[in-house]
Amino acid sequence: EVVELGATAPTRDFLYVEDTAAGLVACAEAESVEGEVINLGTGTEISIGELAARVLRQLDREVPLSLDQDRLRPADSEVERLVADVSKAKRLLGWEPTVDLNEGLRRTVDWLSQSLDAYKPSLYSV
Repeated sequence: EVVELGATAPTRDFLYVEDTAAGLVACAEAESVEGEVINLGTGTEISIGELAARVLRQLDREVPLSLDQDRLRPADSEVERLVADVSKAKRLLGWEPTVDLNEGLRRTVDWLSQSLDAYKPSLYSV
C-alpha cells in the first residue's frame, strides 16, 4: 500500500548481476591487470526516488512513497553520489555492460514474481 524508503535523492550506478559476473570473469581472464583497480558499472547514475518510480511503472502500480526515518543513514554518513568510471574496464578488459537498467528491472521483477516464497518484503536489513 505504501513503499517506505530512506533518502531518495542519493544516486547510484546499478549493474545487472549478469554483467557483474561477466565483468568479474573478464578480470580473471585478463592479462596484466593484477593490482589494478577496475570499476564495473554502467557509468550512469539514477536517484533512489527515480528508481522506485521506475519499479512502480514496471509493476503498473501507483503506490505512494513514504519517508521512513529508520531507513535514513546517520548524519554525515550518506554518500550522495556513486557512479562508476568504467573507462578502465573498457580499455583493459574490453568489457562493458549489456543489460540496461530498464531491462534489468524487468528481469528482476519477473524473477521476484516467480520467487515470492523466498522474498520477505516485511523484513528490512541493513
